Amino acid sequence: MTDTEADFDLAAVFGVLLQIGSTMERLNRRIDAIEKREKQWAELAPRPLRVRKSGVYPTTSGQTLVLGLPGPRLQRQREYRQLIVGGATWGTSAAGTANVYVSPSNPDVLGEGAEALWAQVDEAASLPSVAFYSSGQMVVNYGFDIYVEIINGTAGQVYAVAGFCWDVPEGLWRPEPTVL
Repeated sequence: MTDTEADFDLAAVFGVLLQIGSTMERLNRRIDAIEKREKQWAELAPRPLRVRKSGVYPTTSGQTLVLGLPGPRLQRQREYRQLIVGGATWGTSAAGTANVYVSPSNPDVLGEGAEALWAQVDEAASLPSVAFYSSGQMVVNYGFDIYVEIINGTAGQVYAVAGFCWDVPEGLWRPEPTVL
């Protein structure tokens, strides 16, 4: 083998290596773009959530028990599909009624009557109670929480609220058209 043949083979090898390196760079850029897009889609995807809270009804007469379910984080909203209010388990009989509020503050702060009426979205005449909501019927935006106020409960009894909702990006939910 002459020096010229060795140089030619070496140049061919370097050429192939440069092509492989260039191809690898393009592939890495495409993979990075795909990963970035997947992260963006994951952020936009609706997330199913189960929420729950429990508490003991106060022993002081005239008081109510308020169970708060936290609202969504910034730029998200929650569309509730189900709320269950009652005793610690489904089989536990629970005395009292319940009011459901969507509000930026606890209904104890809202007071009675018209002050709390604007925030009330549902009520349960007896416990345990299961409420199902259709699409867009109970949407909770950033800055608001759900509060369930148990009224006329049994002193010292454990009450619970549980629910299912979709956590979606703000503005993704659209109200369904009303047919007249």
